[in-house]
Amino acid sequence: MLRKGALLSVRAVAAHLGVSMATVYKLCASGALPHLRVSNAIRLALDDLAAYVALRGRGRGTRAQSPDSH
Repeated sequence: MLRKGALLSVRAVAAHLGVSMATVYKLCASGALPHLRVSNAIRLALDDLAAYVALRGRGRGTRAQSPDSH
């Protein structure tokens, strides 16, 4: 079990979110997913990942509709 404050690899985050590692790298590069570098590796805090998932509502109809879609 992961402890609070644990750091996760890009591979672990990708597996958790069900996306590719490239997607996780893009989320980090865009600033959407907070991360840090440890030497040459990107690590993501478990708390930040939880906040990211909560903010996005786990993908349940959270996409904003354009004004023209009414």
